[in-house]
Amino acid sequence: MNDILYLVHTSSLYNDKWTELKTSSLHAIEHQFPGVYFSLITKDNINSEKLFENDTILIFSKKLLEQENYHINITDYNGFINEKNTYFINPL
Repeated sequence: MNDILYLVHTSSLYNDKWTELKTSSLHAIEHQFPGVYFSLITKDNINSEKLFENDTILIFSKKLLEQENYHINITDYNGFINEKNTYFINPL
């Protein structure tokens, strides 16, 4: 966790009245995992992480990861869970 600097979400749908990011629709689960997607920016990848090319970049605190209700894909896979690509927190 000490190597993580912050989380990034990019969007082409900027709205200056935003107050929160909305999760994907629960009805679209056959296409993607419901949630908000972030890229982890770490000490090791800060100069090399490729972000989606959008006109808005939102930066979030790594403290969001303290919720322990997320999964991480090593390679971007639109949120899909895959046994060779996905890691998750097991709170037990």
